[in-house]
Amino acid sequence: MRLKFLTVTASFLLAREVAIWPACLITLAIVGLVAWPAPILANTLTQLRCQVHYAGETRTLNYPPVTDIYVVPAIPIGETFRFKVVVAGEVGRIDYVAIYTYSQTAPWNELLHQVKYLKPTATGTKDPAALTGQVYVYSRELHSELQYGCAIVEVLP
Repeated sequence: MRLKFLTVTASFLLAREVAIWPACLITLAIVGLVAWPAPILANTLTQLRCQVHYAGETRTLNYPPVTDIYVVPAIPIGETFRFKVVVAGEVGRIDYVAIYTYSQTAPWNELLHQVKYLKPTATGTKDPAALTGQVYVYSRELHSELQYGCAIVEVLP
């Protein structure tokens, strides 16, 4: 009797292992598919991409994170505006994004628009204005309009 009991138990365990084996394979396949992109994503760089539109021209500007925020220059957009973007952080981490738009009026540049985004992240969408939305900045004195939209993107190095 005892021998028969062991045989039944061994058969039950063997049948159970056979039933579990496909589930193990499926689990390993899912884990493999989920873990597969991880090395690729680990090698991407996070940066801010802005599309600036002025006077019928659209420029795409990329801004990687910087640790020294005081060395970032404001770039001229046409003869009317200056556009400055500070992406504070380190490689792989953005602490905040600050965007400044100035009017180039003599004898100094007048601040027209300033905005700050704390701890922004990539959304994975293809919307070029996913972070900021489409922003319109007007220079009253120069009767001009600048449009911009920015998004956090992951790029390959």
